[in-house]
Amino acid sequence: MIISTWNIRGLNDPSKQLEIGAFLLHHKVDLVGILETRVREHNGLRVQRSIFSHTWKLVSNYQCHDNGRIWVAWRSSRVHLEVIGVYDQLLWCLVKNNGVVFYLAVIYGLNSREGRLRLWGLLDSLIGCSSVPCLLMGDFNVTLFDEDKVSSHDVDRANVKDFRSCCAYTGLVDLPHTGLTFTWCNKQNGLDRTWCKLDRVMGNAAWF
Repeated sequence: MIISTWNIRGLNDPSKQLEIGAFLLHHKVDLVGILETRVREHNGLRVQRSIFSHTWKLVSNYQCHDNGRIWVAWRSSRVHLEVIGVYDQLLWCLVKNNGVVFYLAVIYGLNSREGRLRLWGLLDSLIGCSSVPCLLMGDFNVTLFDEDKVSSHDVDRANVKDFRSCCAYTGLVDLPHTGLTFTWCNKQNGLDRTWCKLDRVMGNAAWF
């Protein structure tokens, strides 16, 4: 089973819809989380139909946020997915595939510390010391380690401490990855430019 997330930063453009569809086909993706769609709910079905065939199922968190922050889609012929909880910063699902069972959280964290504190508290309650494997993936909108940021500005220690405390309580760690380290850039010039790793894939101790 191949799982992916993509912070698309706006999905109303037909060219981006084609790009997502081509990506899913080329990489044979079975389950995908699409973040920051910026698609209003009344346009959601139209955009979804332009990307996904009838063999896909899709769930979103419009009931918690009106701007289509998180979509999760899966090939119903290959993956069984049950939505357990819908929240403003994550979709919490139970996934079954060829005898493998795990919880999946597709995450798009808020920009504010106060908002993310609610996210960390929710993850604490959902995962805790669960013996069931939990997979988290998406845009956490905060760094975890000092090396996750290259900038002339210091890392915000309070934000990092919050994230680390959640990881310590839930047993979450980064899963092995390849490719680019940094997933976000502010696109400023010179000393004002900042690179950060805000997107990551994490698992709890039950995976190991």
